[in-house]
Amino acid sequence: MKNELSVAKFKKLSFLIAIILIGTFGINAQIAFKPPSIPMWDTWIYEEYGVYHLFYLSEGNLGRAMSTDMLHWEALPSIKLDAKKGDWDESGARMTGCTVKQGDTYYITYGSDTNTGILISKDLKSWNRYEKNPIVTAQYPYDSNTNHFRDLVSFYDSENKIWDGYMFGIHKETGRPSIAHLTSKNYKKWKYKEPLFISDDYTRINKGFVFLEVPDYFQIGNKHYIVFSSVRSRKEFTSGRKDASGTWYIVADKKEGPYNVPDEPLLLGYGNGRTDTYVGHTISYNGQRLLYHHTWGEWDKVCLGTPKLVHQNSNGTLELRFWEDMEKLKSKLLFKKQKIDCKVSQEESRKWETLKDINVKDLVISCKVNIENTSKAGINWHVKGNKAQGICFYPNDNKITIGETQHITSLKSNTIKNIIFDDFTKEDLINGEFDLRILSRGHMVELYINNKWIFSTSMLGTPEEGGVGYWSDAGEMKIRDLKIFEIEPLK
Repeated sequence: MKNELSVAKFKKLSFLIAIILIGTFGINAQIAFKPPSIPMWDTWIYEEYGVYHLFYLSEGNLGRAMSTDMLHWEALPSIKLDAKKGDWDESGARMTGCTVKQGDTYYITYGSDTNTGILISKDLKSWNRYEKNPIVTAQYPYDSNTNHFRDLVSFYDSENKIWDGYMFGIHKETGRPSIAHLTSKNYKKWKYKEPLFISDDYTRINKGFVFLEVPDYFQIGNKHYIVFSSVRSRKEFTSGRKDASGTWYIVADKKEGPYNVPDEPLLLGYGNGRTDTYVGHTISYNGQRLLYHHTWGEWDKVCLGTPKLVHQNSNGTLELRFWEDMEKLKSKLLFKKQKIDCKVSQEESRKWETLKDINVKDLVISCKVNIENTSKAGINWHVKGNKAQGICFYPNDNKITIGETQHITSLKSNTIKNIIFDDFTKEDLINGEFDLRILSRGHMVELYINNKWIFSTSMLGTPEEGGVGYWSDAGEMKIRDLKIFEIEPLK
């Protein structure tokens, strides 16, 4: 017993030393993490002694990084799977997993096709394949004749001394997508339970889903939540978006269910059939619940997205809000002005203005906005000539859009062309004065209104740096307490 305690103390001391070294010798400051030389896909995080260990799928292997604040990351060597031809996982780690600790042993679950196995470690550094893999295969009550039994994530129930596992599977009897439920006492042998949730048959106007990928469970107060991802569950209209995809959630009063689909189930996502972010997980950080995710798009552009604060409303529904720790990443104040009034007469028709002496790539814009008596107005950044990245307000339609804006003046015309990438509609969204925050980093732009998350959008193909400006059709847009900060780039 004394030796075991000594080992435990040594491990804890090692992690504390790691924290000190990270803080002292440094990680390049960045809002999110981008692997230095390898691609990133689905991610998950394991926390121990205040150190956050990031794992991610990477060409059949598992990439790694480490952080103490969820903002600054240090890349670590990848975990090589070393699968050989004929092995159950010869295609590599292709399906999302998780990292847990039981006793003095760490486990990584990972999937290859419809099978799931584990890697085992004593120190989170050296990992060995388990000789009796795979530990989970598609079995009743789940259909073994499909390609969908994957993405095992697990949580320890200390009261019942059992592991609860959650997966995406097709329910055998109904043929519908489900959140599969498994339990284990030792993390190596699992019992198959009835699903915690079975989706309705999918249509574009109901609450059914095509897939329930990469499930994750957490509890806030007396409510229990499961989040999952789906890029193929687009609806005519849901949660403020058309043709929406992303990370969704369901809610229950008990861990065992029943789980229900709320009226606005899209927690993090995008509309118009886009693919900007994917696989949202949550983690507890200093008493807060944060959602983290990876971006999507071209392989060499994929990175870890900025954390968002998971906020529980009084009725148990969820929304994402701006996480105040992000303020720590501001590096330089570029511009500050208390009051800007963009007044446009009917004779002028519309006005396009650019602030002087600003040229920046990675930035945060914060201000208060009030739009009066105009059908359309907007704010631009990365202004280059007559083109810019920008948002457009449509107060009569309770709508805001994000995309590329162009100022066109030819043949006596004066036109603002709005090329819409994504849009969001909600009643009273932009009525009266509202707080606005725009964060542009790399190819991604994020937008918050009254601290509520609205967009995380890839802006590839638009100007990558430039000035900041604003525009309006006939009427008036008032901007108050405008501040523009440069932020540290994604390195």
